[in-house]
Parts: sequence; C-alpha cells; structure tokens
Amino acid sequence: MNLSDISVSFISLYDEFIDYLLENKKINRSKISKPTKLGEKIIDNNLSKIRFSEFIKYFEYVIRNRFPEEILHNFDDNLSDLRIYSTYFQLADIMKKLSKYAGKYSATKNIIVINFKDKDLFYSIYHELFHMASTDRMITDRIQTGFFVYKNGIKTGNGLNEGYTDLLAHRYFGDVGSIIGYPLEYQYAKVLEQIVGQEKMEKFYMTSNPGALVRELGKYDSEDNIMYFIRAIDNIYNPDDNIIVKRNIIENITKSLIQWFIRKTIMNGENIFDPIVRRNVISFAWQIPARVVNTDSSYIDIDINSIIDQVVDEIYGQNRNNYPIR
Repeated sequence: MNLSDISVSFISLYDEFIDYLLENKKINRSKISKPTKLGEKIIDNNLSKIRFSEFIKYFEYVIRNRFPEEILHNFDDNLSDLRIYSTYFQLADIMKKLSKYAGKYSATKNIIVINFKDKDLFYSIYHELFHMASTDRMITDRIQTGFFVYKNGIKTGNGLNEGYTDLLAHRYFGDVGSIIGYPLEYQYAKVLEQIVGQEKMEKFYMTSNPGALVRELGKYDSEDNIMYFIRAIDNIYNPDDNIIVKRNIIENITKSLIQWFIRKTIMNGENIFDPIVRRNVISFAWQIPARVVNTDSSYIDIDINSIIDQVVDEIYGQNRNNYPIR
C-alpha cells in the first residue's frame, strides 16, 4: 500500500466516524477539520501537522463498535489523561537503545511516544493505543497490560502480549498498514486464539486478565505447563540460547498448541480419527510456523507431523501408526 492509498483510506474511515457523531448529534459538521492530504504530510516527515486526536477518536469509534462496553474499563480509565508525543528517538537511541521501535507505550506514565520517521507510523499508533486500552492502572503493586505482567523485577507474558497486540491492530486497523512487528509471536497468538476463542481471548486481553487465560487453558493442561508455554514465547529470541536450546523451546511451544487443540477436540466429543476431524487437526497444526528464523538469520525447521504423532501417542498411550495424512 502506498502513501496515497493510506491517505484515501484514512479519510474514508474518518468520514465514517464523523457520520457516527452526526447521527448521535454530538457535533456540527461545520466544526470538523478533515485530515486532507495526509500522505503528503508523512512524505514531508512533518507529523506535527497531524493531530493525534484524530487517531484517538477513530480508535475509540472502532473500539466502542467492536467490543462490549463491559470490557472497556481500562480504556475508559486511561483515555482521559493519555498523552502522545512524536520523536526521532535520537535521545532514546543513546540512552535506551530504542531506535528500532516505531512506538512505545509507558504504562506508568500513560504516554505513547511515536517515531515519526517510521514508515509504518499509522499502524504503530494503533498498536500502542491497544497497549493503552489494555493496561490496568488501578493495580498498584505491578504493571499489568494485556497478557504482560511486570512485578518484582520479573517480566512474564511480553511475547504473547506483543503478538496478540499485533493481531488486534492488524484485525481492526490493518487497512492503514500491514506491518507485523512481532511476526512469530503474532502467529503463536493467532493459533492460540483458535483454542481459546476470539471473544474470550479479546476479553482477557482488554481487561488485562492473564490469570483468566491461564484458567481457560487449564481445561487442557497443568498451570506449570501453561506458564512454561507463556515464558517460552518470551524467550524465543533470547540471544544467549544456543541452537539446541532454541529448537527445544520452539518444539515445546508447538507441542503445547497441538496438544491443547487435540484435547479440546476430544472434550467436545469428537473422534480425532474420523477423517474430517483428522483433517481439521492437521490443518490447525500446520498453521503453526514450521520454520523459524534464528537471530543469526539461520533457520530452525520443525517437523510438525512428528509432533502431531507424538501428541496423539501420548494421549492414547500407544503408537497410532502415523496419525497425520502425509
């Protein structure tokens, strides 16, 4: 998508938002300033001309029309004093090595900082707004945003949280940019949502309730195994891990997802050896990345079919003679 396409797309969405306000008699059209020639402003690298309030208004419009009001209390609490700033991340690059980021959200200060030189800044703004909307600032003994928890110097769930934030930004605002900042985490979150269900997954995220997610997955596995899975996604790009450790992490993530889906299928009363159900199981499993790019640009290839066999054998306690249809 080029910049002119983005400009037209955004203006169209903005018109929809204005119509919504008019229908609800909240504004007078004569008082609205339409963001014309938005693409030209980006080409000039002059983000200061773009009012962040326009992004926030459209974000609110979409959120309130796509999510139940009862799961938006974090969004409502944080919206009133939210601040957004633009920067080149020059100082941040020196002090915190943040130059690779298109944007950052501070849960403690309720501030979003956007790198306005980033080519995907539209998409980045919505990604960071989802972080804001899913942060529970009423909790005082820890930082809790979406599926991420930071307490006593320990971070848990950051990988899954970033992946699911990308998924939501892509799902609801993908027409203004399609960059996925956390591609592997995005894929794992997308597959996990099929096990949990979209409605529940979005609710747990927006209400910042990772405990509810763990309890939901507790239908299919122990809490220890679920927490290992969440922490494994946090560590998939740990530069200190050698290739053997990293392969083990990826294989365990893959095995957990397949295992939970098969157990859910069985609990729903379906026979996983029925040809149609078997195809569904295999189709699900092959949505999990079979090739992972390592930090040194090498590849880690995962044998999805062998892991399916292993899971089925463990569930039934015997060799089922190559479950996947090869």
